[in-house]
Amino acid sequence: MTLRSDDYADSAHLLAAKLWDMCQAKSMVPPLDIHITGADDDLVMHASMTEDGQLRDVSGCPEQPLTARFPLTATITDANGNTLEITIEPDMVVQ
Repeated sequence: MTLRSDDYADSAHLLAAKLWDMCQAKSMVPPLDIHITGADDDLVMHASMTEDGQLRDVSGCPEQPLTARFPLTATITDANGNTLEITIEPDMVVQ
């Protein structure tokens, strides 16, 4: 399964909420640096997440169509330098 650019905006917000919940459960300290790559190591998204769980400074969604293959990998680094790596399957971002 692929994540297409027309799915990107809705999926990014859904994914951000789920990542926020996971980071809170692991007691990670915001702001968070989030780097997401596809199965082929292509950049899907790079962003910061603020103390209230909002995405800021989002980059990575190209001008041309995005076709990232699952599974995606999210590498999250908190303010203290702690890192969490999460494998993202399609059911996490596609409703």
